[in-house]
Amino acid sequence: MIIIYPVQEEKKLWRGCLEHQQQSGLGCAVDLKAEYWNLYAPIEGICYLFSESKGGDWIGITDNENKKWEMAHLSERYVGQGQKVKGGQLIGKTGNSGIITTGPHLHLQIRKGSTRIDPWPLLINASMPMEGKFIRNQKDGFFAFIRNGKKMIVKMERAGLAALTAIQRKSEIINVTEEIWNSLPNGENF
Repeated sequence: MIIIYPVQEEKKLWRGCLEHQQQSGLGCAVDLKAEYWNLYAPIEGICYLFSESKGGDWIGITDNENKKWEMAHLSERYVGQGQKVKGGQLIGKTGNSGIITTGPHLHLQIRKGSTRIDPWPLLINASMPMEGKFIRNQKDGFFAFIRNGKKMIVKMERAGLAALTAIQRKSEIINVTEEIWNSLPNGENF
């Protein structure tokens, strides 16, 4: 299973599992730095939505191992109940909804049945979201630009232009494995 970090701006743990359990008494979860940033699906799966007073607006995703990835305090949700999403797909915006919050951040918890799983070991090595970035397939060297969760493959004769555009945008070119390359649906070529 490919795991994508849920925000693009910065990978920063604000409060880990043990701190979360001790300070809130709500069980193992993590709070990530996220100040009204775009929220990306950390895994592929089926969405479910709910709202409650403490955590505000939530998006949950059930993955293919039947784990439930739940994200709270959202300011916007761009997906619907029962919608299938790919890892790295834009699904909402982080925020500060709910009455038990200490400012804008992303609360993320993973449950399998009644067991809570510490998300941080899964997230620490996760790939960053690639929306709006250039990627390069490590195996064959092909380039693509990610737009709307799809890879827009750069024709070989335009690869130099793609590299120049990435430099002008001060955007890194992300090298990806063939597994990640193949997991992204194809868009139109450019």
